[in-house]
Amino acid sequence: MIKKAFIIPLFFLFSSLSVSSCSTNNDDNKKEIEVNGVSLTCSKESIYLDETCDLFVSIAPVEATNKKYSYTFTPSNLIEIKNDTVFPLSEGKVEINVITESGNYKDSVSLNILKRENTVTDKEYIKSLYQDEYNHDLYPTSKGWGLSELDNVGVNYDKLNNEELYKVPNKGKIYNAKDYKITFNSENNAGNLTLLLNELANVDGVKIIKFESGTYYMNSTILANNVSNVYLVGNKDTKFIYTGWMGFIKATNCNNLHLNNIIFDINPSPTITGKIVSSEEDDVYAYIYVNPDEEYDLSNEIYQKYYLKRTGSYAEYYYDDEYKSYIPNRNGNLFYNAGSTGLTDLTYDKNTKLLKVTLKKNFPYCSYKKPNKGVVVSVGFQVYESFGFYYLNCVDTYMENITTYTVGGMGLRTDNGKNLYLNRVNFIREIGTGRLLTCTADILHTCNLEGVAKFTNCILEGSHDDAINVKTFYTKITDIDGNVVSVSQTQNEVSISFDVGDEVEIYDPSNMSYKDTYKVMGVKTIGSNYDLTLDKKVPNKGSKNYTGFNLGNASKATRVTLDNSVIKNKRNRGILLQGRDSIISNCTFLNVNMGAIQVLGVDDVFKEAIVPKNIKIYNNKFLKCYDDIQVFTYGSKGPSEASNNTLKDCDIYNNFFYKSIGNTMALYGVGNIKVHNNFDFQLNSKTYTVYVHHADDVTISDNITYFASDVNAFNYVKDGGNNNNLLINNNLIKGVL
Repeated sequence: MIKKAFIIPLFFLFSSLSVSSCSTNNDDNKKEIEVNGVSLTCSKESIYLDETCDLFVSIAPVEATNKKYSYTFTPSNLIEIKNDTVFPLSEGKVEINVITESGNYKDSVSLNILKRENTVTDKEYIKSLYQDEYNHDLYPTSKGWGLSELDNVGVNYDKLNNEELYKVPNKGKIYNAKDYKITFNSENNAGNLTLLLNELANVDGVKIIKFESGTYYMNSTILANNVSNVYLVGNKDTKFIYTGWMGFIKATNCNNLHLNNIIFDINPSPTITGKIVSSEEDDVYAYIYVNPDEEYDLSNEIYQKYYLKRTGSYAEYYYDDEYKSYIPNRNGNLFYNAGSTGLTDLTYDKNTKLLKVTLKKNFPYCSYKKPNKGVVVSVGFQVYESFGFYYLNCVDTYMENITTYTVGGMGLRTDNGKNLYLNRVNFIREIGTGRLLTCTADILHTCNLEGVAKFTNCILEGSHDDAINVKTFYTKITDIDGNVVSVSQTQNEVSISFDVGDEVEIYDPSNMSYKDTYKVMGVKTIGSNYDLTLDKKVPNKGSKNYTGFNLGNASKATRVTLDNSVIKNKRNRGILLQGRDSIISNCTFLNVNMGAIQVLGVDDVFKEAIVPKNIKIYNNKFLKCYDDIQVFTYGSKGPSEASNNTLKDCDIYNNFFYKSIGNTMALYGVGNIKVHNNFDFQLNSKTYTVYVHHADDVTISDNITYFASDVNAFNYVKDGGNNNNLLINNNLIKGVL
């Protein structure tokens, strides 16, 4: 909370004031070490009247016997100093001096005391927070609102649109695309570009492939194998339009590959939009008739081959008048998969020009509800068939100023490799089209990526599944012999590997309780499995038998930075984070339907790893999301049997929440979690903001909830039980009570 200014006492009539600070007592039995200098710094150069700042005094040498000092300041009526903290009293400029008792050494700093002008009303301030995705330069308020940085919540508009982080070098060999039969009229652009990339695999130095402004049509996936230091650089409005449902670029064993300034799209689109004309049903199936928008020609052969595909999706939407966009309706029909469950068939009638969608009514993930005529829907003719950008075993991959409108699958996927850097990489709905789906699966999906995944200034919109999924996989311990463990793969997506020196962690899959950390001393490969020699014995007897337990490679956990980005208008989660030492900051999550941020470690059919640690979430906006922040872990027995203190060290602060649906925050199976200086603005009554159970050492303090309507019983925290050292302090309610 902001500290109030002190009343000016009478002794401030003098031109200066001396304030003393105590020091440790001298030891008469020791030789006195004399002071030979002092330095003074201040935590801020300027402060407002409703703020404070701190002074820092450094006396030399550090071993000096007498470290006593005092302050003087001129003019004397502008501030008060207490315990090295400055309390402003009046506006103006003040010079602060420090003087040592021993030797009279001096140093000084200047501090500007400012008065807030044009203080906005509470109503204006709150509106500035929820009216859009962005932060705003200065909204001084008359009251504290919990937030520690009032003006730093949400996305910086200028950075989002203009910041360059990975510039194309001035030096390097230039390859003009047109010189290699890559032109606007070529029928084999993708093949010719693949040939060029193969040639460059044997060329040293920086290689820059330049594309002109205009549209390049691609009829196959571009392949890059074993290339290094290659830049694919477009110009203004350079577009790659793919004429089939396929991936854009597949890069294998590449190093320092860059993509800059290119727009990607698919025509005909693997996703379509339309309106419901009618529906009917029997005991097993529902039949929904959709009139596709005019931009889609479903008589095209590519749509007629849907029966050869294995997946698809169907989703109903509503229009959000507040944010002027179509949103997947979590209370409507959201069906996916193909075959015996979910979406079972798509049939187009060329005479009626209607698309017949057949749904299996007992779909396990969504209860069928008869839709109304005129409801807007999207249909995906693929879900997982393609990766827009696929990086396999690649090191140091960069993408900047890349826009994608449609992918029939995941937008971007990495398998293995190290370090991924994305800046101003957007997956967005193309203005002027009716398409609502951008990616039919996840947008950004990293699997077993070592090092860092840095996502800055990105807009991720309209995906069927997660906007971001960062993960690796657990292996399963199949045998233990002293300090040698045999482990097997739990998934066939990617093979989890180990190197000498890696740190590995063992978890009990029943409740995900942490058991121990080991260092890999030797690795023996047996097909896709391993015998790992560890630095100490592994229990294998009685109640301490780790056979069948999960083993994860902590050394290869991804370190994620998600900064100054927007995730919005989508069905599933915003970011699913299973990494370490990660930061989510200055982002906006808008109309995300299933957990804007999930930081989790669970044992389920996917066997995704690893239990996160050391996560910071701050300066973010959450606007009309279902379940804003979830930090949790549990095992095969479910949340009710979560293990305390498993997912540790998270700091959640200076976030703004608006119209939260479900839980604003849910914490369970955690330890050492701090939730502070957050602000909730809710239109309607709710009974709590944060739900906590199976948690150790959780501090929830200095948060504010504002209700715009009457609220009856409200506690900021709901204690779900099995908590130890749960500290709840100074969480306030404002507004209509």
